[in-house]
Amino acid sequence: RCMPVSAVHPAFTAAIIHLLHIKSTGNNGRSEAMRCLYICVKSLYEMNVNWNWANRSIRAILSLAREWDIDIWAHGLAQEINEESRRQFERYEMDDLVVFPDQGSESSFEHVFSLDDIFESWTYDQCFGESSLDFFV
Repeated sequence: RCMPVSAVHPAFTAAIIHLLHIKSTGNNGRSEAMRCLYICVKSLYEMNVNWNWANRSIRAILSLAREWDIDIWAHGLAQEINEESRRQFERYEMDDLVVFPDQGSESSFEHVFSLDDIFESWTYDQCFGESSLDFFV
C-alpha cells in the first residue's frame, strides 16, 4: 500500500508480457506465465486503492485477456482480491461511462457508452478508414 505510483507501470508492463506469453506459446510455459500474470494483476488491484492509475492498467489487461480468450479468473484470482480493491475498480468503471441523450426516442432513457467502447470505435476507424463514431447522429 505504500508503493509509489511509478510501481504501476512495471506491473502493467509485466502483465502484458505474461499475457503475450500465454497467447503465443500454447501449453509450453503457460502455467508459469499464468502464475506470474496472477501476481501482477493482484498487485495492481492492491495498488488501485492509493493510485487510480492502476485501474486503467487493470482495465487494459482485462480487455486484452477478453480479446485473446484468456480467462485470468480461472485459478481463483477473484477470491484473492480484497473487497476494498474490488470496489475501487468498480467505482472507476462506473465513473468511466459517458452518457448521451437519446434524441430519437420518447422515453427518458439515455445511451451510455463506456470509454473502452469509444476507444475501440476510434481505433477501428483508424485501422479501416470508416467513420464508426456515429454517437451524435
